[in-house]
Amino acid sequence: MSRNDSRGRNRGTGERASVKRRNPNGTRSIGLGTVAVVVVIVVAAMVGALAWLSRPNPYEPQANFNSNGGTGQPIDGIKCATSEQLLFHIHAHLDIFANGRKVRVPSQIGIPGKCIYWLHTHDSSGIIHVESPVQRTYTLGDFFDIWGAPLSRNKVLSFDVSRSEPLRVYVDGKLYKGDPRKVPIKEHEEIALVIGKMKGKPPASYEFPPGD
Repeated sequence: MSRNDSRGRNRGTGERASVKRRNPNGTRSIGLGTVAVVVVIVVAAMVGALAWLSRPNPYEPQANFNSNGGTGQPIDGIKCATSEQLLFHIHAHLDIFANGRKVRVPSQIGIPGKCIYWLHTHDSSGIIHVESPVQRTYTLGDFFDIWGAPLSRNKVLSFDVSRSEPLRVYVDGKLYKGDPRKVPIKEHEEIALVIGKMKGKPPASYEFPPGD
């Protein structure tokens, strides 16, 4: 056999092997393994994107905070009644600011559906309604416990409190230096929780609707 015949035969074998790796249109085929990897990456990216979009917004907390709020059982000695109790009826206002942004106080705190706690909200104005069959001093800690939300020197709602992001509590515009949980809720009081920096001064009062 001549050298030319040997080269031609080898070249023909190589061409046939190359044809096996190509589609009829001349392009290389993609292996099933590569397709599976691409599909897994795309699905993982979609799941991650959906998780990111559906994450809770810390500035828009829910009335039943992280499903920890009251569902009808007594909390801090405060019952969930089947109707409003108006023997002791006052209103206060709560503002929450975190990192210069206002945090919405949601409606229906303390109203799980089948009953209504003596401390609750009806709308997202920040007005705390105290409607109780007994006259006693209720505190901001009582309200947050019914909400199911953290309130301490270390954490407020979803916000961590630290030396660089401190918590300051104001009552009618004046700095309150005690335990934030022990702030008494009084008639037409303005309570402001400020976490971290804030633009301007905290509110010193609130204009309640007529009759409130």
